[in-house]
Amino acid sequence: MNLIKTLEKIVYDYGHNFNFYDTDLAIKELGKQAPKGLFGRNMIDIGCGDGTNTKKIKEALKAKTIIGYEVSPTLAKTARDRGLEIVKMNPGDKISGEVGVLWGVVHHFDNPVEEMIGIINNFESFIIREPIDRWRVFEAGKRYSEAKMTKMVEKVVTKCGKKMTKVIIDKAKSVLYFIE
Repeated sequence: MNLIKTLEKIVYDYGHNFNFYDTDLAIKELGKQAPKGLFGRNMIDIGCGDGTNTKKIKEALKAKTIIGYEVSPTLAKTARDRGLEIVKMNPGDKISGEVGVLWGVVHHFDNPVEEMIGIINNFESFIIREPIDRWRVFEAGKRYSEAKMTKMVEKVVTKCGKKMTKVIIDKAKSVLYFIE
């Protein structure tokens, strides 16, 4: 296990999931920019962390329901303590539903294109939010430029036979992808 993955595991083992971007701004834009068909649906937040963003996503999209899936037992417990329904998952688990969410998760994948294809094919619609600040210091995972991230998502949507809408949130140093 490399140093970054080891440090990430230690932090997650204590139930912390730090955000080093403007979460509120990104969520606000999600609520403004999401296609109307994504509102009021049943959602699954894959890699929900401590549930902080999961609750905000639910509010922003007026989700009928939202279930979080998390690999870290301590982060899952923290999310449950926040009143969320959480399912303990293992890498590679098959998850399906109406609307799936990967909120700041793709940069943790070992094989992002293949892993996104394996997940997105199981959902009617999908939302991805990724940081595009290549110089972020304190957040683990790979660093992708907006162009590199978009190229990967374009491969995924082509392979899955879906369409994508992209929204860049400069102030939050993030990019949103709406996949239907």
